[in-house]
Amino acid sequence: MTEREDGVPERPDPASRAPGDEGNGTADRPAATVGGTDMIPPVAGDAADSSLSPPPDHSSAPPPDHSPTPPPDHSPTPPPDPPDDDRLAAETTDDLGTPIHVVGIGASAGGLEALSRFLSALGPDLPVCCIVAQHLSPTHHSHLVNLLQRETDLPVLEASDHRVLEAGRVFVCPANRDISVVGNTIRLVEPARSLGPKPSVNALLASIARTFGRRAIAVILSGTGSDGAHGVRAVRAAGGLVLAQSPDNAKYDGMPRAAIETGLVDLILPAERIARELPRLLQRQRQIVSQEMVPEELAAVERLVRCLRKRSGVNFGRYKRAMVLRRARRRMQTLEVFDFPAYVDVVESTPHEADLLFRDMLLSAGGFFHDADAFGGLAVEIRKLVENRDPGQGVRAWVPGCASGEEAYAIAMLVHRAIRLSASDAQVQVFGTDINADMIAIARQATYALASAASLPVELADDYLHRQGENVLVAKPVRDCVIFARHDLIEDPPFLRLDLVSCRNTLVYFEPDLQRQLLEMLHFALAPGGLLFLGRSESVAAANDLFEPVDTRLRIFRRRVLPQGRQPEIPPAVRLPSGESEPVVERRSRPGDVLSQSLLETFAPPSVIVDERLEVLHVFGDVSPFLSPYAGAAGLNVVRLAGETLRPTLRAGLSKLFRDGAPVEISGLKGRAGNGFRILMRPIGAGPTRHPHAVISFLGETRPVVLAPGGEAGEALSLRGQVAQLESDLETSQENLKAVVSELETSNEELLSLNEELQASNEELHSTNEELETANEELQSTNEELITVNEELLGKSEELAAAQSDLDNIQSTIGLAFLLIDPDLRIRRLNAQAGELFGLDEDALGQVLGQVLGQATQDDLGGRLIDRLSRVIAGGPRDQFTQVLHGREVMVQLYPYLDPSGRPVGAVVTGLDRSEVAILRRHLNQERETLARTQRLEGLLLDLIAVPVAVFAPDARLVEWNRAFARRMDGPVAAGMACPQVLGCEDCAQGGAADGGCLLAHPERWAGVEWTEMESRRGRVEIRRVGASGAPPEHFLVRFLDLDG
Repeated sequence: MTEREDGVPERPDPASRAPGDEGNGTADRPAATVGGTDMIPPVAGDAADSSLSPPPDHSSAPPPDHSPTPPPDHSPTPPPDPPDDDRLAAETTDDLGTPIHVVGIGASAGGLEALSRFLSALGPDLPVCCIVAQHLSPTHHSHLVNLLQRETDLPVLEASDHRVLEAGRVFVCPANRDISVVGNTIRLVEPARSLGPKPSVNALLASIARTFGRRAIAVILSGTGSDGAHGVRAVRAAGGLVLAQSPDNAKYDGMPRAAIETGLVDLILPAERIARELPRLLQRQRQIVSQEMVPEELAAVERLVRCLRKRSGVNFGRYKRAMVLRRARRRMQTLEVFDFPAYVDVVESTPHEADLLFRDMLLSAGGFFHDADAFGGLAVEIRKLVENRDPGQGVRAWVPGCASGEEAYAIAMLVHRAIRLSASDAQVQVFGTDINADMIAIARQATYALASAASLPVELADDYLHRQGENVLVAKPVRDCVIFARHDLIEDPPFLRLDLVSCRNTLVYFEPDLQRQLLEMLHFALAPGGLLFLGRSESVAAANDLFEPVDTRLRIFRRRVLPQGRQPEIPPAVRLPSGESEPVVERRSRPGDVLSQSLLETFAPPSVIVDERLEVLHVFGDVSPFLSPYAGAAGLNVVRLAGETLRPTLRAGLSKLFRDGAPVEISGLKGRAGNGFRILMRPIGAGPTRHPHAVISFLGETRPVVLAPGGEAGEALSLRGQVAQLESDLETSQENLKAVVSELETSNEELLSLNEELQASNEELHSTNEELETANEELQSTNEELITVNEELLGKSEELAAAQSDLDNIQSTIGLAFLLIDPDLRIRRLNAQAGELFGLDEDALGQVLGQVLGQATQDDLGGRLIDRLSRVIAGGPRDQFTQVLHGREVMVQLYPYLDPSGRPVGAVVTGLDRSEVAILRRHLNQERETLARTQRLEGLLLDLIAVPVAVFAPDARLVEWNRAFARRMDGPVAAGMACPQVLGCEDCAQGGAADGGCLLAHPERWAGVEWTEMESRRGRVEIRRVGASGAPPEHFLVRFLDLDG
């Protein structure tokens, strides 16, 4: 994956996606939702009667070189523009001409058994083509084809790229490939991501939903995880059937249960019953769809719309009736009700059914990059938009019909990335709105299935998505700039001053008058130069005067700046209240402006200003002799306003002016009254929209008046005048012819280019690989599902091995005897210390503790331990006691062993040999007794000395003294008194502080000194240092020398 300089990720072989039409079986697409609920691309059944269907554009220039290479799309590549109805019908029918259905089957662990039961019960005559996406090991060659072929008479083939779909065939996706359907062929691509299941069931189901619509069938069988849940939403939104295996019938119920929890599954059955029900389901679908709408049904549709509006508050009255009828028939198929008025009776009498139908009306497919090619082009335009921002100017975008929010977050990611690459300080604000409050709640959570992010470019996914198990969470910087709200696109006013509106695949579901109204509202909401992003089946054909194309193929348009005084009708939702009007600011005219206007009205010839589309923007003077309204739809095209004789001349002149950029003058013209005039066309500077304009002035002929002589001279002069007039007419005709030839050459070049593109596309569509890869391996009985499960178990086994190693190391190094006892008092684990202390070996594992201890010890340890263990296992508190074993004192501690729910399911026994501790305690007690006797003897000897003696600690505080010393003191003596308080030496008094001069308080002064004498206030004293030589003093011995004092 590489990234271009404009910040758009590149991907090889981009495939554009276009909506399907009714001919390819995609007529039953998801219903549009009121106010802009997002919808997947519509089909011909929805778009055939739409005024928004894009007209062929042979005049638009090819896309510029900076057209984006679309971001990588790891979901199936969307199909190209669908072929016409007849050709697609021929390509997707069986030998009898019956349209085939495509069954996408997803399975994972346990899928081999479920697939075998499904295929063995599937009839060979059904017009269905089955495509199997079974999760496989990407590094192991699959033998699933041979294993399934044994279970069915249907041909089971390994899918190959570009293989054409056929009824009565089963195609199996090979290992390490993602499979999808494009048109009526299979596409295989190598997964670009290492994470996630392979092949992706979501990608397969999304592709058949886009291509086959109501003829798509999703079947979810046994498997772990949630792959397929996102795909069933796309199938159901397209009008197809969704079937899931019963969870209690599946070996692994993860995938079926995830699909069922979406609430979109039609039937939940065992695998073999799903196959047996398919013929009945297909027959029922054909019976309902083939019914013609009769007047009674039209009246019933009106009743249905009223009922839905009463129940939900949403008005479906301006939606296309065909769409409403298809959504209702989808529910009829589920309920097995075959009469439409009868079904409306059910809706009116059953509120729950009304809610289910309303949900189906709002059903949408969602997705981050629903069309990778189009979003790649949008990324380029967003980058340009950000680079042209003024400093401090923000970027505002609106996504009406955002559904579950993926598209709103995707656009926020594109803007955020463009700002980062441009080193801009612009702020981002994206509004995501939808009429479905449940979808808005999901969008605000910003958490999506991992498979739903497969279409997002790797760069965006790495920067803005955080994986959480099987889900992804949108990064906080993106979440903070997206605001979600419930909003009705029809009833509620729009957001204003927007730089981008992404309204994809919504307008096509509305009636033409509503389409025009909504386009006017979006024009009103966009800022000048703002972008409008539509779906592949939509265009601005209903409002060409409001938007200009940026890229017609990708459906990106830019808001036009309309001439002054010609603004679109403001939608009712944003008009001022009745009786109010916009304030009028009175502007004072300047004298110069008055003079200029007066001169213009007096001397300027009748003129008009036109734009590059030849639309009249302004009129000067009276142009009625030259231009006049025409019959039919009103318009201001200057060529159509001109008379039939003037139109070729005017068209040719304007074509030359816009081509060459030089003034054009056409003379010798005759007016309606027979008077001669000439036309002067001049280019003028670009306006605010940077598009060229032109001024067309109608001038009278100025020829000198010559008196004509009589006779032959007069006739000759008249003849020369006629010749001159004919020459002028011929010159004009030649100019017109040149212009027509030039336009024809341009059209031919465009048609030639288009023909070459169609030929290349035709060759690509018909280039198929008919060779099938075959292989015969010795191990035909390899079980495919065990490979998948074993890979999952391998990681678990490594984790368990690491945990076991940790536990073994803890047991061997803990320094305690360790026993793990189960509820039956059997030994589950023990370490070496336990074997040594309790006399056990490895054979004791699994045996009853009481029996083993009774054999290993000759004391009552077994009985005491069993009683206490029983109480601990029964839920009692922890316990401990001391026991003598083999002459050693052992402390035994008992702890309850709890399961994850906190319930005791065993006990942990630890033993600590305290024999050495007891011996050391006895020695310590003996030493303490000896020390006490010594201290008492020293005190007795000290008292027997007649000389006053005291002992001070190194910090100069009194420790011991004799009776003579106490009598020498004036007051009471206590241990801990400071030397200056006791003796009051002269050095202390001279030092100032309490111990400022005290020799005892400064042991560093005793370096090399053994004793000294000092004078105190109570007499002369001798101080001796006690301690090893050269070491700090341990004590100081103080005695009075003047015994008589």
